[in-house]
Amino acid sequence: MEMGIRLDRSCFPKELDLMNAILGMDNDSAGGARAGNLTDIDWSRFLELVGHHRAYPIVYSNCKKLDEPLLPAEVVQALYGDYSRNTFRMLHLTGQLEKAAALFAAHQIPSLVLKGPVLADVLYGDLSMRTSKDLDILIPVSEIEKVHELMLQLGYVADNEHTRIIHDWKTKYHNLSYYHAENGIEIEIHWRLNPEGGEPSFQELWERKQISSLASQPLYTLGQEDLFMYLASHGARHGWFRLRWLTDIDRLLGKGLQWELLLPMLRQYGLEAIGGQTFILLHSLLRTPLNEEMRALASDPFSVRLAGAALAFINGTESPNSSLRYRQYLLSLQTKRGQWSSILRLLHPTINDTRTLSLPRPLYFLYFFLRPFLWFWRQLKHQASS
Repeated sequence: MEMGIRLDRSCFPKELDLMNAILGMDNDSAGGARAGNLTDIDWSRFLELVGHHRAYPIVYSNCKKLDEPLLPAEVVQALYGDYSRNTFRMLHLTGQLEKAAALFAAHQIPSLVLKGPVLADVLYGDLSMRTSKDLDILIPVSEIEKVHELMLQLGYVADNEHTRIIHDWKTKYHNLSYYHAENGIEIEIHWRLNPEGGEPSFQELWERKQISSLASQPLYTLGQEDLFMYLASHGARHGWFRLRWLTDIDRLLGKGLQWELLLPMLRQYGLEAIGGQTFILLHSLLRTPLNEEMRALASDPFSVRLAGAALAFINGTESPNSSLRYRQYLLSLQTKRGQWSSILRLLHPTINDTRTLSLPRPLYFLYFFLRPFLWFWRQLKHQASS
């Protein structure tokens, strides 16, 4: 890699290297040749990895562009099945998104769609080229109660209604999940982009928004530079365990960014190291070309360490959990201020505390003192049941 940066990918199986080569074909004229070494490929394992990384739309599409077949016919057929089912799923999500957005607009509630079909439209120009499990919508924090009632009107039920028991849940959490039993759709209502750390206000994000041409109802999403910060911080926070997040950013970079706006924002919100990690992974795995600004961020030794740490999560087939390694990784992503905030949050009461010991609301302040004992009691119960 450029500037002497080398990521040790020896832990990657051939199947993962093959998938990366296919995903990066648009960035590498020799991508087809790099993907052409199919000796001893376990095709079941290959399909498992493509499914885990939610990469089947791009893998299928890129393979169909080639003049000569690259994958066995039965593998292509399996990818096509996933691709087709995803297309119908995205159409279904779009219909539900339109309903929610129209209702919010009718009540003068501004909203920004963070991922899902709108991201597929603004990045790929094709609904079928991205997968999505649910819908994520960002609203002003002042509108949470009103949106809660509107979601109930639409037939959704709050999955984590107990979150609202804690008096400062709006600052402790950053979203609420709603599920519709009949249509099977989950919508996450966000009032912040990330669980912790600084970020632009909703008004700033709204002023820089871009519109999607996906539907007759106006659907808005983050502006290009805000979108990069959100996608990079989201991917980093989850250890980049799905390569789909990297392909999204690869596509975003191809559309161009205003570096005179982005670089100061990365600096302001402490995201320079995450930006560098993102560019290192993009170039190393997907052969994304780096410009001068990207190379400057990617040359930081801390960014290199973060990129190396993410390889273990990328190589896995399960999402990162509460393992010590993952918690250490998460802590390393944060600024000093963010690290102290995380430590203080450990001392803050949670929903689990209210479930362990139910107290009347006037006595909720006691949870701050009881939390260590309640946590210890839950550990004893867990050990006894295991």
